[in-house]
Amino acid sequence: MPNAISLANLESYVPYVSDGMRQWTQSLRRNLPPDVIAADSLTLFVSIALTTTAVAIKATPGKVHGVYLQSLGALAFLSLWDVAQGSVTVGTTSQQFAMGVGAASGLSQAAYLVGTGNGTAPNWATAITGAVTTTVTGSSAAATLPLVIVAYS
Repeated sequence: MPNAISLANLESYVPYVSDGMRQWTQSLRRNLPPDVIAADSLTLFVSIALTTTAVAIKATPGKVHGVYLQSLGALAFLSLWDVAQGSVTVGTTSQQFAMGVGAASGLSQAAYLVGTGNGTAPNWATAITGAVTTTVTGSSAAATLPLVIVAYS
């Protein structure tokens, strides 16, 4: 799926998405490195079912350009690993990246842009693998599964 269309599609749901998601997608579009734009190589991994079971977001090397996490009232942490899916033991394997959203009543969201504006998103040498838990290094499932979006090339 082409990057401009993917991000534009997310933005087109303006009446239905939070301001945070709209701002994240707009910032991501503005800050993509020229090589990703030229090659039209951005992919969005979108899930509302990511749990404590490690999932291959990208089974080959790549770059993470942005991460968006949204939850309705449940504490949740997204962990990303630079190892193959089968090599991750959630709660034991050290992750490359983690971010969380709080357990506030109502909508909680967190957004992260990597290497913004300068094309320096770090290389993930092996793969991009992800899972969601209730603590940064834990292995317990979140009470409510969050919306997870990982933008990568």
